[in-house]
Amino acid sequence: MTIIYNEDGFTLIELIMVMMIMGILMAIAIPGFHSWQLKAQIERHARELMADLNKARLDSIYSKRPHSLVINSSANGYSFKSYSSQNDSGGTVVFTKNIGYSMATASGSSIADVVFLFNVRGVTSVWNTIRINPTDSGAYYDCIVISAMRTNLGQMRGGSCVQR
Repeated sequence: MTIIYNEDGFTLIELIMVMMIMGILMAIAIPGFHSWQLKAQIERHARELMADLNKARLDSIYSKRPHSLVINSSANGYSFKSYSSQNDSGGTVVFTKNIGYSMATASGSSIADVVFLFNVRGVTSVWNTIRINPTDSGAYYDCIVISAMRTNLGQMRGGSCVQR
């Protein structure tokens, strides 16, 4: 009589070796994942802020009423306001966003309580550069240049925003 051995499956040693290799790979990958996640979040917030600035500009043109984007006092969020007329001093808050990272000007000074007001032609008189900190995250987009008629994304390099 012949005994047939079942050779399907893995041995305990093979399973332990695979687990060790997976552990080593995870130990290498986790620090890189954190920096990648930070970079992605800053890029996302920069794009959202630019989209909201453009929304304020376009809503001003389409509705023929001023709109603004107000950086809050802690400089880690902003409010979108709509005005009923040119003479409306308070405005109505349409929505508020908290981005979780601090914002500053290109030079690093506070941008808290700055109001980007767009008139009925979509023009603003507040020219500024907003950077989202930390600027050394390696994010492709971490600053926004706001001029009278344009809003551009960029990357901070040596104290200035290089537009992309």
